[in-house]
Amino acid sequence: MKSIAVLWYFYLFCFLIFLMLIGGVNYFRNDVHIPFEQIMITVALYLFYCVTISSLIVGAWNQTWTRIAANVMIYLFLTFTFIPFIDFLVHDFLPRFEIVFFDHTLPEDNEAFRARLISGYVTVNAFAGIVCLGYAAISLLRERRQLNSDLKLYRDRAVGMKYTSHFLATIFIGRFGEMLINKVPKDKRAKRDIIQFLAYLFEVEHPAKINPLLEELDHLECFVRLLKMYYGDGSIAYDQELNGKLCPDIPTGVLFFPLENCLKHAFISVDYPVRYTLLLNDQGLVVTCQNTWSPKQDLIKSGTGFALLHAKLAQVDYLSSVETSLNEDTFSVNMKLNFNEVK
Repeated sequence: MKSIAVLWYFYLFCFLIFLMLIGGVNYFRNDVHIPFEQIMITVALYLFYCVTISSLIVGAWNQTWTRIAANVMIYLFLTFTFIPFIDFLVHDFLPRFEIVFFDHTLPEDNEAFRARLISGYVTVNAFAGIVCLGYAAISLLRERRQLNSDLKLYRDRAVGMKYTSHFLATIFIGRFGEMLINKVPKDKRAKRDIIQFLAYLFEVEHPAKINPLLEELDHLECFVRLLKMYYGDGSIAYDQELNGKLCPDIPTGVLFFPLENCLKHAFISVDYPVRYTLLLNDQGLVVTCQNTWSPKQDLIKSGTGFALLHAKLAQVDYLSSVETSLNEDTFSVNMKLNFNEVK
């Protein structure tokens, strides 16, 4: 609602500018007196096209290609019908109400008339562009302030809980956790990811909480982006294949556990990438995670995470299994959720 109000303030500003320009011409010209109703009709036409064009531009931001194409078609329609529409108003419609914009005693100059219309339409487009730029600047400033406020809120909550939560303790044992708490990214997407991820961590240890699979995938992808942002783009080899139509709810965090385990028991870098594969079909979900083993058992109690994972999986009514293996320096986690097999 506030964004809409800002837009209308811009429109009010444009109305006042149009009124001052057109009314000022009438006030300072002594040779020709323009009736007040003609001034208001002209201002209304300027404002109508300004509002319509700027609304089409704003309405196309961050929308689907179908919406953008529709708005472009409407704009082209307005452009190509502008001169015929104004010509109809001035010469056919308004004279019926004794509102005449031309002098019958002088010969008509169609070229000058069209040139003035084109000049007016260019002016309207310029004002619409100014409105959109101002609206975008205010929206970005407001969004940035809100993101920074949310980021501070969730960081403060995380700092207060990181010593009592297994997941938070795991996340914050290294410099990756320091980045989540202290570094202020310039990228809006990175800020949103940190806010989403910290908010999600507060839900993970709720034993009975479950979420739709697609929602859990969204949180997982958020975490993968944060890991890539910190360790490098090639540090996580993430691959998913979603072929199944059956997508039941799953416990919160089960997709996250293998990667969470890597933070305390793995090298993570472009040279030692973590490989995470997720396969979904009609039979169930298979998650495989491999990393280069580098245990840090002195930093966090080993085994807590997998105990929590088994506790979560024990609450669902379909069969599941979690297997781990260590082959030389490669640690693997293989988790299967068999949606069609009831316990």
